[in-house]
Amino acid sequence: MYAVIVNPLSGSGQALSLAKRVMQRIEQSGHKGRLLHCYALENLATQLKHAADAGVTNLVIVGGDGTAHQIINRLPHLDFNIGFVSAGSGNDLVRSLELGTCETEQIDIALFTPTQDMPLGRCNGSYFLTSVGLGFEGFVAHRVAGRRGGRRAAYHSAILGSLFGYHPHRAKFVNCKWKSDEQFLMCSVANSAFSGGGYKVAPNASLQNNELSLIRLAPMGTWSRLPMMFKVAKGAHVSAPEVQQVNLDTLEIRSETRIPAHIDGEPFFANRFRFSSANETIRVRCLGLR
Repeated sequence: MYAVIVNPLSGSGQALSLAKRVMQRIEQSGHKGRLLHCYALENLATQLKHAADAGVTNLVIVGGDGTAHQIINRLPHLDFNIGFVSAGSGNDLVRSLELGTCETEQIDIALFTPTQDMPLGRCNGSYFLTSVGLGFEGFVAHRVAGRRGGRRAAYHSAILGSLFGYHPHRAKFVNCKWKSDEQFLMCSVANSAFSGGGYKVAPNASLQNNELSLIRLAPMGTWSRLPMMFKVAKGAHVSAPEVQQVNLDTLEIRSETRIPAHIDGEPFFANRFRFSSANETIRVRCLGLR
């Protein structure tokens, strides 16, 4: 049995009509399905448990990265076959999965394609699918949250509006093999390459392994920041002297002040971040992992 889970507010409200088309395809194929609305996060875990108890083994998530993040973290267990149909404003997860190029193909892949194991990351006890961004990246996510329209255009606007006056943060970075205490402008711990609606923040990150990729941008002069952001958008920044890239399994970041951050595009604040490759996977219906 299938359950189609949709945030009706995703994609400026277009996600609900898309979810109904997914339900039609399920019925055409002779399978049973139910449509679940995730308006209220406090009720989502209960809805998912009821669906599992009713025999649902296949989930189709219709929405963006934030919707996928909220659902994965409220599943009663990870033993589902999960498909994704993009209807959000960011859709960075979709860029890291081979899900087809048109709506009809994407729906059929989400429903019928054999699954592949996709690794998850953890931050402060929560799973993440794409990345966690700190500092300037987190600040931009806070500014973009709630805006309508394309996430990439909103990111461009937020970056240009705050890039030149943004102040670096100081934090301690602790790994089992090294530690450092330094300032940074922006930091990302990534499970996949894309963030911010298509920015290739962590070009060396891959869903094909069980490692996380740390990307850290050191403080830089005001007029160096905009050219760096253009490089980040294309994934051409890793070789720059201001950038550190490390693959790792665990990391702790500690700061005396709260740092703006996002997890799969969902904004939050914290002064301590504990990361690990979760050594857990979800079964995803896709043509391949990037």
